[in-house]
Amino acid sequence: MADPAWGAKLTGKVGANNLGVFVTRDRINNLLIPSNQFSRIDSVEQEVTGGVLRYSRDVGRSSAVGAIYTGREANGYHNRVAGLDTVIQLASADSIDIQFLHSDTLYPEEVRERQEQTPDAFAGEAFLVEYRHNTRHWYWSASFEDFSPGFRADFGFVPRVDTRTVEGDFGRTWWSDRSSRWVSFQLGGGYERTIDYDGTLTDETIDLDLWYRGPLQTSVFFVPSINKEFFNGVTFDLARAFFQSEIQPSGTVKLRLSGVLGDEIDSFNTQKGDLLNLRPGMELKLGRHINLDLSHSFQRLDVAGGRLFEENLTEARIYYYHNVRTLVRLIT
Repeated sequence: MADPAWGAKLTGKVGANNLGVFVTRDRINNLLIPSNQFSRIDSVEQEVTGGVLRYSRDVGRSSAVGAIYTGREANGYHNRVAGLDTVIQLASADSIDIQFLHSDTLYPEEVRERQEQTPDAFAGEAFLVEYRHNTRHWYWSASFEDFSPGFRADFGFVPRVDTRTVEGDFGRTWWSDRSSRWVSFQLGGGYERTIDYDGTLTDETIDLDLWYRGPLQTSVFFVPSINKEFFNGVTFDLARAFFQSEIQPSGTVKLRLSGVLGDEIDSFNTQKGDLLNLRPGMELKLGRHINLDLSHSFQRLDVAGGRLFEENLTEARIYYYHNVRTLVRLIT
C-alpha cells in the first residue's frame, strides 16, 4: 500500500478459529516485478482496490490448517493469490510446515510495454515444505522451496522467482554449569542450493556456524562460508566470513560490532572484488528518560583495477521517554 484513500481491518479469534481481513483503496499502483537474477520496480498512477483474507484453525495443541487469499484489482490489472497451508506438530521437538500458493496476474498495458511483460494474463505457483527439529542440545532442519517464473504476490514481498531451493542445517549446543566463565557454545553448519527452472545453478552455500554466549550478556556469532553465485552469465566462487558480537558491561552501556569480509561481486562490471564491511555501535542509557544509540558503517570494495568505492555512514538516534505513552525520537 503506497497512498491509501481508505482502509478497514478486522482481526480476531473465536475458539480454535483465527480470522484476519483487510480491504483498501490505494491511489497509486506500485509493482515489484521479480525474476531469478534481479527485480524491477514500476509504478502506475491508477486507483487500486485490494484485500487480504486469512483464516486458520487450530488442530490439537500445536498444529493448524489455514487458507489465504489476496487480491488487487484495477483497470487493466489484477493480481490474485490463493493458497493453503498447515503446521503439523509431530512431537514436542519436531514439526512440518507446508504451504501451496497459486497466483493469476495481468499487468497494466503501460507496465507490459516498459517491462517487456506478456500481454496476456499469466499464472504461477509457489510451494514450501520444511521439517524442523529443535531441542535444548540439538537442532536440524531441511526444506524445499519452489517459486515458478510466473508467480507474483503484489500484496506481499517476493523479490525473486524462477527458483528451486533445497536447504538443510544442523547443530549442537553445549550448556555450562553455574561456575563456568561461559553460558553456552553452539556449533553447526548448513548447505543451500538454488537452481532456476532451466536447471542452471544460481546459488550454492556451505557454511559453518559458531556461537558463543558468556557473562555480561556477551555474544559472539561467526559464520565462514564458501559460495557459488551466478550473475550476468558468470559463476563466481566466493569465500566470505560474517561476524556479530555484543557485550553489556553495565546496565547503562552496550557495545556491538559486526561485519563481513571476503569476496563480493561488483555487479556493474561483472567482476569479483574484496569486500570489507564493519559496523560498530553503542547504546547508552543517560538516566531514566534518555537513550542514545550511535552506529557507524564502513564499507569498501577493492577490484583488480584498484579501489572501486569506500563508504562511511554515521547515525545517531536519541530517544526521550517522557512516560510509558509518550516518546520523542531524533535521528541524525
